[in-house]
Amino acid sequence: QQQQQQQDDSMRTDDPDDSQSKRARSGSTFEPPPTPATPVTPSLSAAVPSTPAPDNIEQQSLHLVSQIMFHLRSRHTMVAATMEHMIEEIMSKFKPSTEEELLRTLQVLLTECLKQAFVVFDRGRTTTSTQIPQQVAMHLQRLLANASSSHVLKFKSAFEGDFRDIPKMSLHDCIMKLRQWHTRVAGVVQRLRKYHRLEETSRFLTMFSAAYGDIDLPGEHLERKSQQSLIKIERFLPVVQTVQRHSTAYRRITIRGKNGFLYPYLVQYSPGRHARTEERFLTLFRMINVLLERRKETRKRHLSFFTPRVVPLTIHVRLVEDDDSSISLEDIFADHCAKLNITVDTPIMKCYEARQQSAQRMQQQQQQ
Repeated sequence: QQQQQQQDDSMRTDDPDDSQSKRARSGSTFEPPPTPATPVTPSLSAAVPSTPAPDNIEQQSLHLVSQIMFHLRSRHTMVAATMEHMIEEIMSKFKPSTEEELLRTLQVLLTECLKQAFVVFDRGRTTTSTQIPQQVAMHLQRLLANASSSHVLKFKSAFEGDFRDIPKMSLHDCIMKLRQWHTRVAGVVQRLRKYHRLEETSRFLTMFSAAYGDIDLPGEHLERKSQQSLIKIERFLPVVQTVQRHSTAYRRITIRGKNGFLYPYLVQYSPGRHARTEERFLTLFRMINVLLERRKETRKRHLSFFTPRVVPLTIHVRLVEDDDSSISLEDIFADHCAKLNITVDTPIMKCYEARQQSAQRMQQQQQQ
């Protein structure tokens, strides 16, 4: 018991609170210990680094891309040189002809004028008293200055006669004349060659073989595949076909893979303004296809969205996978119109004429 009491006394002597009470009893001034500072909770802005300015982001992106290209050229020199040459050949050798480009431009201008016409009808006005949009007038003037093809030169005097006074032209007259010229140029395009030999267009793609390097098919990495299941390019087929889609001519090249299958691609120049939106929708459909594959009922019925591969080469050129076994609703409607001996835009023009007559009647009633 005495030993236990001695241990308790020694513990009380070492206690800092007990020593402070002894100093207080002895008359010494008691100073409380300093209150510890309240820990400051770090804010989100302090924890996360500040987002760099857009210029810095662009510079960092270009720097990372240059590092990737430097690594590719230094480690895989043959593959990098072959890919760059192949892309350059596709971009420069498969451009649409002047007649095909003229037909595409006329289609775009006619579509813009029709859109503006229906906006005018919604406001209760007619197109005979409305001027053409400024953008359409600017493109028409540029079109007059760039008519240099042999086929277009035959129409140049008549074209200049129809569009001589563009600022004074009404929207109705512009639509009628654009439609006439669209039909006229479409007849010229239909008489052009539909098939071309690859050796007449690109000698490099004709001589291309797997000996140049193991290059994947365009768009192989858009799908979830293992490294062993990636398909390599064997060679390019010697025939290039011209395909008409939406009044636009595309060159179809066919690639044979090392697995023996054929893969057709369309070379699209100047893709539409909704090209990026289409690519995002295709990404969404690929994600939905993964969910459809997981469910037993949809997998048993082989239900899936067709998601063609879209591979941008530059801002204005891209490769789009083309499936010969599929047909679009536009193609079905075009075949139906051909059997009835009418043009594809006949239903739209009938609607335009009906709206034009309705707007004229409304104006006459308001005047009375």
